[in-house]
Amino acid sequence: MKKTLARPTLSLTAFATCIAMLASSAVYADDVQNKRQHAKAPHHKMVKMNSFKQMMKKLGLTESQKKEISSIKQAAKSENEELSSQLKAFRSKEKELIRADHFDEEAYIALINEYQSTRSQLMLNRAKNKHSIRLLLSEEQKIKLDSFKEKRMNRLAL
Repeated sequence: MKKTLARPTLSLTAFATCIAMLASSAVYADDVQNKRQHAKAPHHKMVKMNSFKQMMKKLGLTESQKKEISSIKQAAKSENEELSSQLKAFRSKEKELIRADHFDEEAYIALINEYQSTRSQLMLNRAKNKHSIRLLLSEEQKIKLDSFKEKRMNRLAL
């Protein structure tokens, strides 16, 4: 009599275990697939582009302001193209130094000093463009912009 009760209980336990294993593997497969899709998306570029468009909408820019801002951004893009290619060269040289068997501190410092002017120029151009765009805004739009930036910084700090 004990044998007959043990077999259904054992088979139910085995069946429940198989179901649990199948369910967990399906959940794991979904999780892996989501991570793969997440890794393929160029998030940082999309966020920058979308945040700029959202900012333009929230500020209530006029058509002339939109056109002038677009021309400033386009001019900045063409102006910074060569500097950006120089920074790419810096990054590739930096990777070579980091991947070497022995780290050469003097060579790294020399590399930093060589490209310091490029970085400085890019930062200066960025500041000038931000200032030019800010000059186009009305006082109300400047207040809104400052408020949005403060909220964003608070979100990033958390």
